[in-house]
Amino acid sequence: MTDAGPDIRDSAVAWHIAMPTMTEDRWHAFVEWLEADPAHASAYDAVTLADARLAQVPPAANVITLADRRPIYAMSRKPMWIGGALAASLAALFAVTTQLRGPQDQSYSVATPAGTTRTIAMGEGSAVTLNGGTRMAFDKANPRSASLTEGEALFSVHHDAKQPFEVALGRFRVVDLGTVFNIVRSKGRLSVAVSEGSVLFDPDGAHLTLQAGDAITVDETANIVTRAKAGNVGGWRNGEMEFSNAALGDVAEAIHRRTGAQIAVSALLSNTPFTGNVKITGDAARDARHLAQLIGADVRRDGEKWLLSPTRAAQ
Repeated sequence: MTDAGPDIRDSAVAWHIAMPTMTEDRWHAFVEWLEADPAHASAYDAVTLADARLAQVPPAANVITLADRRPIYAMSRKPMWIGGALAASLAALFAVTTQLRGPQDQSYSVATPAGTTRTIAMGEGSAVTLNGGTRMAFDKANPRSASLTEGEALFSVHHDAKQPFEVALGRFRVVDLGTVFNIVRSKGRLSVAVSEGSVLFDPDGAHLTLQAGDAITVDETANIVTRAKAGNVGGWRNGEMEFSNAALGDVAEAIHRRTGAQIAVSALLSNTPFTGNVKITGDAARDARHLAQLIGADVRRDGEKWLLSPTRAAQ
């Protein structure tokens, strides 16, 4: 393997220093930088290793004033980034950052706007696909865990009995038993549907095992769990949604997550139960009219929104 050049080392150092305060966009850029060239990952690993070793040096040897940092960092631009020069430069840089930041936090968040999906590779053949309007948290130090704050995600997990994959859902947890499963979390309610394998829901409480074809809906406030049969798990990826006794307001929200279409359901219809299949196209006007036809409602446009209300005959 060829030695990384000075520019790559400088970039690795800069990424490492910025790590504790990076925004979500910077995290995305960092991952793209790592994946762009194997030399980038090697350089970053070397910087991380050097930082870890510095943590073992007695505190007195790790003291450097901020005034001293500028000329030492300037040396990193010279062609002396090998051997002792590299060690000296890293020591000067990390002496300050190690004391200021404490243990390195490797957690990060991923958010998708409505109408946009994204797949995150978790390693070992596992992956999670985020629907639009979704926010999740991950930890690079523990790729076998994730947290769903809001929205919907489809998980395809390689099972490891020694280290099961876990998804945190507020005070609840879902533990993978080797499976493909979908989770929705919105407005104090969450649902889990299993396509393949099985999962364990709330292992410290309800301790419910869900097999392929099983689904549950949970009212997080009232702690009420309702069992059901799973429909087309993850069908939203292809625009095919299946609902069973779902409130029309939730159906409109599901369409919004996937396409970005803003469909508002009147208060008179919002809690009306709906069972059936909805095929979405991504064309807001067409999808809003199709939903209106399915439920026998009127639809009209109001700016960027489509408003669904009872027909005159039903009022």
